[in-house]
Amino acid sequence: MDYGYTGEVLMPAALTAPAQAKPGQTIAMKVHASFLVCQDVCVPEDATLALALPVATGAPAVDPVWGPKIAAALAALPSPAGSRRR
Repeated sequence: MDYGYTGEVLMPAALTAPAQAKPGQTIAMKVHASFLVCQDVCVPEDATLALALPVATGAPAVDPVWGPKIAAALAALPSPAGSRRR
């Protein structure tokens, strides 16, 4: 099965810092993505993405641009059968 997306697409994922991480440190996150870019034909693409995230105690401040978009993407996720939405 294939899925197609147009425009802006968010795919939230939970990240957890290693147990030995301490507040004030920076954790390097890296992911390799393989995807297809399609119009009339599909062209395979690859990207290695990296992000440095600060380790902090408690929840960080909500980003004014991305926070509402991420909240909407999370709210739109399906719930398992028989469960109640969080």
